[in-house]
Amino acid sequence: MELKTGDSIIVDFDGVIVDEEYPNIGKIKNSHIFHFLNTCKRHGIKVYVWSARCNNYFGDNPKFPIYGFRGMQQIDKFMKKNKLYYTDFLIQHKPISKLHAKMIVDDCSFKELSTYGIEFKKC
Repeated sequence: MELKTGDSIIVDFDGVIVDEEYPNIGKIKNSHIFHFLNTCKRHGIKVYVWSARCNNYFGDNPKFPIYGFRGMQQIDKFMKKNKLYYTDFLIQHKPISKLHAKMIVDDCSFKELSTYGIEFKKC
């Protein structure tokens, strides 16, 4: 698959970017994810991070601190601390179809980032 400047992809947070340790944030899944996300940045690929943590199922209820805005804050802090590139969050009220994502990277579909066979093409 070729990705080019301006393309959008969706990347799942738990299980792809970090080890699945929900509700805690796990460690970075592997060294390939850092390279992959930052290669997307260099090539002008928009990366939307998806996570159930960002969905506002419970509002900003302190009894459920990992959801909604607090969930986005956790992920944003983690991504910045680890210098992992992303464009924005994909949250439930932003339909995937409106993003025209060229690829969705989800731990249920892919097991190893190094085997994705993704090519980056300059425009």
